[in-house]
Amino acid sequence: MFRTIFTALFLMIVLAACSPQLKPSKTLPKGENKQIHAFLKQEEKKPEIEIKKLHYVLYEQGQLKWNVWAQEAQFFGRSHIKLYQLKLCAAPDMNFCISADKGDWLAKDGKFVFEGQVVLNTKTKGRLLTNYLVYFPKDQKLKTKAFVQIIKDGLIIKGRGFSYDIKTGVMKVFEKTRVEINA
Repeated sequence: MFRTIFTALFLMIVLAACSPQLKPSKTLPKGENKQIHAFLKQEEKKPEIEIKKLHYVLYEQGQLKWNVWAQEAQFFGRSHIKLYQLKLCAAPDMNFCISADKGDWLAKDGKFVFEGQVVLNTKTKGRLLTNYLVYFPKDQKLKTKAFVQIIKDGLIIKGRGFSYDIKTGVMKVFEKTRVEINA
């Protein structure tokens, strides 16, 4: 019994010593190092302010511009706000609300980014379902490259990629478009 254990242990040591050693790479491909450091720096950054059950209303020149609800909000200065379990409704004349699992306001880029289960409800164009949506308030445009599903009065439009110009009312689905009519 002792010889068997000793022999097995000896063979494992010999095999481990004879196997080729993998050396870790000292350098990453060009640009990767900077991206990783930027990502790690961003992840380490803690929010300056955290708010639970946020309700934010913005008026501009006496008119309602935004109505935002979120279960949780994290403020990273004035340039970045993370929102969780949110609903954003634009001014009544724009006729739309967006709800999502997660959203980011990126002031530098002037856009909202919605992720997770994203639902865009409009009074005239129907309901859009997707997992990623970008809203540019200044240009009054919504865009995504993700899969979308638009539902309105028995009509279902599915496809990949979407844009909606709020000013003109023009809505487009770009690729792999499929239409179902449930009369």
